Amino acid sequence: MVDDCMKGNRLIGIVQPKKTGDLKKPNLYEVGCVGKITSFNETEDGRYFIVLNGICRYKIVDELTNDKLYRECKINFGNYINDLKENNKEEIKFADLKLIFNDLKNLFRKQGYLINWKDL
Repeated sequence: MVDDCMKGNRLIGIVQPKKTGDLKKPNLYEVGCVGKITSFNETEDGRYFIVLNGICRYKIVDELTNDKLYRECKINFGNYINDLKENNKEEIKFADLKLIFNDLKNLFRKQGYLINWKDL
């Protein structure tokens, strides 16, 4: 999937799978986000570390049939077109970052992740 993305415009859609349905092909949430790969590194064991910059949310309209090892969907940006407007960008304040980090800490703790927040 990443190889195919890197051959083109580096845009990729990301959507969270639900914990329902077939484990090999779980149900998907209806809303995802298109992002652009802005950084790409391959590890010695063939894995990729990528950095995505989110561009615009989308709603899944339908899942397409393909022979690839990843899923493709027909999507619609209609409800989220304001994501693209430059004048809608808000400046993040320090107080907002504190709230975001508190939420992240709670999320990672619930998921069982150990994060060294001082290094972050």
